[in-house]
Amino acid sequence: GAMAAHRRGAPPPKHSPVLFSLPQVSKSPRWVRGKIARFIAGKCSIAVRVDHFAGEPWDEDQIAEINRQVDAIKARFPKPPKRG
Repeated sequence: GAMAAHRRGAPPPKHSPVLFSLPQVSKSPRWVRGKIARFIAGKCSIAVRVDHFAGEPWDEDQIAEINRQVDAIKARFPKPPKRG
Protein backbone atom coordinates (compact mmCIF):
# COMPACT_ATOMS: atom_id res chain seq x y z
CA GLY A 1 0.00 0.00 0.00
CA ALA A 2 0.90 3.62 0.44
CA MET A 3 3.21 3.03 3.39
CA ALA A 4 5.20 0.40 1.47
CA ALA A 5 5.60 2.86 -1.40
CA HIS A 6 6.82 5.47 1.09
CA ARG A 7 9.60 3.11 2.22
CA ARG A 8 10.76 2.90 -1.39
CA GLY A 9 11.15 6.66 -1.66
CA ALA A 10 7.70 7.76 -2.82
CA PRO A 11 6.17 10.75 -1.05
CA PRO A 12 4.23 9.92 2.12
CA PRO A 13 0.46 9.48 1.90
CA LYS A 14 -1.54 12.66 2.50
CA HIS A 15 -4.06 10.88 4.74
CA SER A 16 -4.03 7.55 6.48
CA PRO A 17 -6.00 4.99 4.46
CA VAL A 18 -7.98 4.24 7.62
CA LEU A 19 -8.88 7.89 8.18
CA PHE A 20 -9.59 8.48 4.50
CA SER A 21 -12.10 5.61 4.51
CA LEU A 22 -14.29 7.59 6.93
CA PRO A 23 -17.04 9.45 5.08
CA GLN A 24 -16.32 12.59 7.13
CA VAL A 25 -12.92 12.73 5.40
CA SER A 26 -13.43 11.07 2.02
CA LYS A 27 -16.59 13.01 1.12
CA SER A 28 -15.17 16.37 2.21
CA PRO A 29 -13.66 18.93 -0.16
CA ARG A 30 -9.97 18.29 -0.75
CA TRP A 31 -8.85 21.53 0.95
CA VAL A 32 -10.36 20.54 4.33
CA ARG A 33 -9.57 16.83 4.33
CA GLY A 34 -6.28 17.30 6.17
CA LYS A 35 -7.89 19.47 8.85
CA ILE A 36 -10.70 16.98 9.39
CA ALA A 37 -8.31 14.00 9.34
CA ARG A 38 -6.11 15.65 12.01
CA PHE A 39 -9.16 16.49 14.12
CA ILE A 40 -10.50 12.92 13.94
CA ALA A 41 -7.04 11.47 14.60
CA GLY A 42 -6.84 13.56 17.76
CA LYS A 43 -10.26 12.37 18.88
CA CYS A 44 -9.22 8.76 18.16
CA SER A 45 -6.14 9.25 20.32
CA ILE A 46 -8.31 10.50 23.18
CA ALA A 47 -10.74 7.58 22.72
CA VAL A 48 -7.89 5.06 22.91
CA ARG A 49 -6.63 6.60 26.14
CA VAL A 50 -10.11 6.62 27.66
CA ASP A 51 -10.53 2.97 26.68
CA HIS A 52 -7.12 2.00 28.06
CA PHE A 53 -7.67 3.66 31.41
CA ALA A 54 -11.13 2.07 31.84
CA GLY A 55 -13.14 5.21 31.20
CA GLU A 56 -16.70 5.29 29.96
CA PRO A 57 -17.21 4.66 26.23
CA TRP A 58 -18.41 7.66 24.26
CA ASP A 59 -22.14 7.91 23.87
CA GLU A 60 -24.19 9.11 20.91
CA ASP A 61 -24.17 12.72 22.17
CA GLN A 62 -20.37 12.88 22.13
CA ILE A 63 -20.22 11.31 18.66
CA ALA A 64 -22.84 13.80 17.44
CA GLU A 65 -20.69 16.63 18.86
CA ILE A 66 -17.69 15.36 16.87
CA ASN A 67 -19.83 15.36 13.72
CA ARG A 68 -20.96 18.93 14.51
CA GLN A 69 -17.34 20.00 14.89
CA VAL A 70 -16.49 18.39 11.53
CA ASP A 71 -19.36 20.35 9.96
CA ALA A 72 -18.03 23.52 11.61
CA ILE A 73 -14.61 22.93 10.04
CA LYS A 74 -16.26 22.55 6.63
CA ALA A 75 -18.29 25.73 7.20
CA ARG A 76 -15.19 27.68 8.24
CA PHE A 77 -13.42 26.80 4.98
CA PRO A 78 -16.15 26.78 2.27
CA LYS A 79 -13.80 27.71 -0.58
CA PRO A 80 -10.31 26.50 -1.48
CA PRO A 81 -7.44 28.77 -0.46
CA LYS A 82 -6.17 31.18 -3.07
CA ARG A 83 -2.95 30.22 -4.74
CA GLY A 84 -0.35 32.83 -4.65
